[in-house]
Amino acid sequence: MAGDEDLAGRGKAHSRHVYWGTKLACLEMIKTGTTTFNDMYFHMDAAAKAVKEMGLRAFLAEGIVDLNDAERPRSSCGPRTR
Repeated sequence: MAGDEDLAGRGKAHSRHVYWGTKLACLEMIKTGTTTFNDMYFHMDAAAKAVKEMGLRAFLAEGIVDLNDAERPRSSCGPRTR
């Protein structure tokens, strides 16, 4: 979006980017006759809003990253298992 920094390689996706990217993807799917899809990324609340507005069905899940690094701090999501 105008004025935003380059997000490539920085790992910074904002919900508005996910929203508009999902709307564009939905438009492409509608053109090919797709009615249902699966997606796994970040800011799935924004993706769900876009999917609903576009009239498609989707199975959405938040992205999970496990670097398997014992030295990395634990997540606030719960205990680390090995």
